[in-house]
Amino acid sequence: MKRARPWGALGAAMALLMAPTLAEPLPEAPDPAAPSPGSTEATPEPTGWGSLQEWLGLPEWLQLQLEIQAEPMANPVGGKASRASWIQQSTLQIVILPWRQSGSEASRWSMRTDLTFINGNPNYAESIGAVIPLQQLADPPGFWLSAAEIRRETLPGSWGLRAGLLSLDPEFFTAPLASYYVHGALNTAPGLGTADFPVAPLHAPGAVLSLRPSEELRLDVAGFDLTAMAAQVRRFGIEGSMAGPGGWLQMVQLELTPDWLKPTSLPPALPPSTPLRLPPGSLQLGGYLGSGPNRGLYSSLSLPVGSGPGSDRRLWFAATLGLDPAFNSIRTNLSTGVVVLGPFPGRPRDVLALGMARTGFSPGLQPPLGQEGVVELGYQLRLNDNLNLQPTLQWIVNPGARGAWPGILSSGLQVTLTF
Repeated sequence: MKRARPWGALGAAMALLMAPTLAEPLPEAPDPAAPSPGSTEATPEPTGWGSLQEWLGLPEWLQLQLEIQAEPMANPVGGKASRASWIQQSTLQIVILPWRQSGSEASRWSMRTDLTFINGNPNYAESIGAVIPLQQLADPPGFWLSAAEIRRETLPGSWGLRAGLLSLDPEFFTAPLASYYVHGALNTAPGLGTADFPVAPLHAPGAVLSLRPSEELRLDVAGFDLTAMAAQVRRFGIEGSMAGPGGWLQMVQLELTPDWLKPTSLPPALPPSTPLRLPPGSLQLGGYLGSGPNRGLYSSLSLPVGSGPGSDRRLWFAATLGLDPAFNSIRTNLSTGVVVLGPFPGRPRDVLALGMARTGFSPGLQPPLGQEGVVELGYQLRLNDNLNLQPTLQWIVNPGARGAWPGILSSGLQVTLTF
């Protein structure tokens, strides 16, 4: 049977949505000095070393941001070997908003390009006997054009769009609290093995249509051309399954942030800038269909915790189920954790994160694999607006998922510089 092309339904939906565009209320031109929507605090004074925007004196319609992130890590105990590793990623993001101050429909449109350079060792987990990467940065080294897209901003009561060369994140496979973790079973929502999907730095031609009928409800629908991505992967010299089977990938994700999942009280206004608070509680439900077929479901739930240490707290749960083990080596992933903002007096912007996950692998893998687990304790030390340090401790349970190696105790430091 001939496979239906996904763009038919997506195109029809876009045609219906584009028709009333001019009837939508036009947003006012954004004020860069104004606080974010819903914010009750005054605009804080920046603390740090400045940004590319300031140093170069760029106009507001041209925005540059450079992020440099490094993750040295070592395992003094356990595994098949005790080793140290280092990997670094540098990303230059260029955003063009030519009509930002117009106050018209055009002010919601922008163009974005991400250029990424990765160097270091992405195979640290394999070298010490683990299956799931211990580091957030475990991507192939090289220079990547990781995004080249046009966007329409998604506002409550309206719709948004991303189209061009893009990856799944941040819309898909990214739970709201995932960025506070380093291990691969915790920092990708929720630990799904998608080596043949366009997860940054990989990209594919595609489009993401976002429907946001209210502040509390958002629906994302996407289609990606994996055949074109496979050609890109081969050009970069990446071998094996990362090229995937080709074909199409179709995704849908629903995110709910009702009032009962929002914290009853907010942290007090603080002099430095972001983050002012943790993401609100939310429920995320998603599913995907790729060639093969490669089908799966995933979900996450984050809940506000009313009392305890710090100024804001979240308890979260996440789960993944792969329905076609022949095309997805990870069959299940269950994870949970707690995140605390300002856990200690005098450090109101630091974040303490504790998480644990258990990953089950697909039957039929050779050699057969059972379960691999992780417990991670991390602390984000925010020195200023530019520099963030996150020391991390991880305990890997049953590394390699075969009972062949003792548990791994690893320690690392994620260093993030943003300009």
